[in-house]
Amino acid sequence: VEGIGFETLIYLLYLLFWTLEPLPVNSDVAALFKTYLLQKSLVCLMFAFSVSMLLLSLECPLWHILFLVAFLLNYIPEVGPIVCFFIMLPLILLDGNLPMERRSWNSLVFFVMFAVLKFLTGNIIEVALYAKSGGDLMRMHPVVMMALMMLFQAMMGITGMFMTVPAMAAAKYYMLSMNMPPAVLDPLLMCIEGTEQGPHMNF
Repeated sequence: VEGIGFETLIYLLYLLFWTLEPLPVNSDVAALFKTYLLQKSLVCLMFAFSVSMLLLSLECPLWHILFLVAFLLNYIPEVGPIVCFFIMLPLILLDGNLPMERRSWNSLVFFVMFAVLKFLTGNIIEVALYAKSGGDLMRMHPVVMMALMMLFQAMMGITGMFMTVPAMAAAKYYMLSMNMPPAVLDPLLMCIEGTEQGPHMNF
C-alpha cells in the first residue's frame, strides 16, 4: 500500500510539473496530453463524488477516505474501478455497526449503483468528452489496452498504468502524421483498434 501511495504521489507531482512546464514535444501532442488529463480528472472527480455520496447514503463511515481512493484509481482505465469496487464492497458487507440483513441489502444496492455510476461516467460522459477532442486517437481495442497497461506497469509501475491511453494516443498521432506507407500503417491501426475499419476511421 505504501508503495502504491508513493508512486501515486510521484505521478501527481509529475502531472503538476508537466502542466506548468511542458516537455519539448509537438504542440499537438502536448495539447492532446493536457486535454486528456483535464478531461480524465473531471471524470474521476465526478465518479469519486458519486461513489462517495452512494457510500454515505449506505452509512459507510469511511466514505470520505474512499472518495480519494475512487478518484485516484479511476485514472487507471478499466482496471481501476474494478479494484475500487473490491476495496469498497467488504467495508459495506462487514460493517459490524449494522445488522446482517441491512448489510446484505446495502451490498446489493452498492453493486447495482456502482455499475450504473461506472457506466454513466466511463461509457457515456467520458466517451462524449473524448469525442470532442482527439477521441479518434484514444480509440483502441480493450485487449490491446490491457496488454499495454501490463507492459507500461512493468516498465514504470503504477504511473505507467495511468499513462497508457495518452501515450498510445501520442503514438497514433505520430503514426498518422509520418506519412507511413499504407502497407505498414493499415495493419498497425487494425491491430490497435481491433477492427478492419481501423484505417478508414482515422482519415
